[in-house]
Amino acid sequence: MTQIKTVRRSVPLFAAALALAAGTLVSAPALVGQADANQSARQSRTQTDAWTNWSESVWGAARQGDAQKFRDLIAHAPDALDPAISETIEAYRAALEKQEASRNEQRESSLKDLEKRFTPGATAVDLSHALVALTHLTEIAADRESVLREDRWRDLVRSAERAAREAERNGEWLLAHELFYRLDTLLDSDAKFAADVRRTAGRLAMIQFYAPEAMWKLRNQRRLLEDEDGLPAYNPTADDFRERLRGITTRATLTALQSAARQHVERDMQTTPREMILAGLSAMETMLTTEELREVFPGMRDKSAYARLLDRVRGEAERVRNANSIGTGEFDTVVHRVLSSNDGRVLPEAAILHEFGNGAMGHFASAAFDDHTGVIWPDQIRRFERTTEGNFVGVGISIQLDERQNIKVVTPLEGTPAHRAGIRPDDIIKFVDGESTAGMSLNQAVDIITGPEGRTVVLGVERAVADAEDGSRLKLIDIPIVRERIDIRTVSGWRRNGVGEFDWDWFVDPDRKIGYVRMTQFTKTTTRDFDRAFNDMKREGVAGLILDMRFNPGGLLEEAVTMSEFFLPRGARVVSARDHMNRSRDVRNARGLRGVGDIPVVILVNEGSASASEIVAGAVQDHAGNGNIRALVVGARTFGKGSVQNVWQIPGSAMAMKLTTQYYELPGGRLIHKRPGDKTWGVDPDMPVFMLPSQVSEALLKRREADIVPGIESDFDLSEMLDPSVLIDDGVDLQLHTALLLLQSQTRPPALTTKDPR
Repeated sequence: MTQIKTVRRSVPLFAAALALAAGTLVSAPALVGQADANQSARQSRTQTDAWTNWSESVWGAARQGDAQKFRDLIAHAPDALDPAISETIEAYRAALEKQEASRNEQRESSLKDLEKRFTPGATAVDLSHALVALTHLTEIAADRESVLREDRWRDLVRSAERAAREAERNGEWLLAHELFYRLDTLLDSDAKFAADVRRTAGRLAMIQFYAPEAMWKLRNQRRLLEDEDGLPAYNPTADDFRERLRGITTRATLTALQSAARQHVERDMQTTPREMILAGLSAMETMLTTEELREVFPGMRDKSAYARLLDRVRGEAERVRNANSIGTGEFDTVVHRVLSSNDGRVLPEAAILHEFGNGAMGHFASAAFDDHTGVIWPDQIRRFERTTEGNFVGVGISIQLDERQNIKVVTPLEGTPAHRAGIRPDDIIKFVDGESTAGMSLNQAVDIITGPEGRTVVLGVERAVADAEDGSRLKLIDIPIVRERIDIRTVSGWRRNGVGEFDWDWFVDPDRKIGYVRMTQFTKTTTRDFDRAFNDMKREGVAGLILDMRFNPGGLLEEAVTMSEFFLPRGARVVSARDHMNRSRDVRNARGLRGVGDIPVVILVNEGSASASEIVAGAVQDHAGNGNIRALVVGARTFGKGSVQNVWQIPGSAMAMKLTTQYYELPGGRLIHKRPGDKTWGVDPDMPVFMLPSQVSEALLKRREADIVPGIESDFDLSEMLDPSVLIDDGVDLQLHTALLLLQSQTRPPALTTKDPR
């Protein structure tokens, strides 16, 4: 008995067998209960093993980008343990079926549009519409290149190109640009029409800048060609180029151009100065041959003075083109010769500097796909600071042009002067300080609504009011608002639970504690705000995180580095820069100051994710691929803007410049930036998830509707706001749906979490 007692204390699982061997009586119910417990334990272990194996296989398939394997695994999930994931899987299957049905419908619709528009004798307008239909056909096709190889669509491209060049010869600038732009969009990979787009866009930009009423006429004529209503009468408020040219000087312009020639990452001192000067002179010739500008500059109608200036521009181009050697000192020579021939008679000196400078800097767009190097002219300083600093002086509203060309409020930003004053979504801004907004562009409206801090601006808004005393549904209300410095909030959550900037429910799946953060930009407050959001989630026991950076255009490098530190181990490389000698410089490593822990993370990206968002996604992807962290990148290939811009004020002037001096390099050695001839760029997702353009548009609209905050005058009723769950339940956002399913597969179902036999 002593032996039996000792064994029973040390190995209780064998108690029944040992007791029987020693002749001890054990009741039958006790034996049955122990057998049931053993069977339950074995079953639980089997279920846990099945779930673990399936979970790892799902994650592995996504890591390999094997969409078919991922779908096969989803179809055979051990979902009996968890009704929640079963529902997500069923909705996912339905979404895929819905997408395929929609793809087929849209394909048939596009083909019908093509048959209707691309006919013998098709007009340029018809060809433009046909290009839109063909582009859509390639966007929804499983293999876009096979579509473009079809003879009939090659014929369409040739016909559209002929029409574009004829429109340009006839001075139909808007139509020519429209055709070239659509051809370039269709054939983006070979950039065949990129130079045509830049040339026609440059001419239109000049017309918009110097002769906005002429631009209004071109746009109005284009609408009438489509049998659409004409535009409201042109409004000249805040649209005088003379004010915009104020502060431009010869010395500051030359300083900017010479600095660019010497320091740009793609510089070649044997060719860059020559090419920049030729591009600047080409822009000058474009300006002088744009008929719409003759009404603005009477000197262009002086035949003798005009011919002398045009001859000088063309002669300088010929001289520079044939010279044996051209250095940066030639900028001075060319600019002073052109200004001397102009003698203030044909064009304002500041206008010559403005267009020559834009043209010369435009050289880098064609040489390196760099649209970011350029002079920041005095009138652009305030707008530029708004995009980089993450704050601006204004009232705090997002506006757009509606179908009738009215200035329409999309939403007031929460906590801003406009929000506090009672501005509401869908308000139409009819007047600003008594000035009518009819016929204004968005830039004009922004310029007059924003202004000095502390000053009052009065917005006259037209609003639908059902109970207006006069019986009308529309009422004009004057709302005075004091301008303040507005901080741009870049971090938001899944669902609003109040009107405050941080009143968010951060969990897309509260039962499994899967968090969701949408990051729209990288400003100086982004990391701070994410830290606060993640701390809120940690207090709730976050078990997985979706970081949605789709359509995030980037921002500050420092914020990208500090954001990456949340995911990377101490000492891990975040990003470095590669200079014009192909050397790695400015290595940035994670300092280990923050961390999301060991939870699985899915980062969502798409074609609109650029710059800082590409750095974060790429750094996380590289280290996850090395097994350092558990993270996946899901969605579509990113934009490919991975260049380092230095920005500085030009001494002694009201001008500044931004210059690309390096390229960003990811930890694995990849360059983000897309350069001419590159076949790969940006960040390719681990798990590509295709979405139809219509799905992308619908997802954006529904997300915006779920985020919009009512004006402060109205009662905030959560039940009246759109539930963002429709993005998943209705099969709208497949990329988000995939991310959710991946993270649900990595968090144990309650049946296994509450009773783990191990």
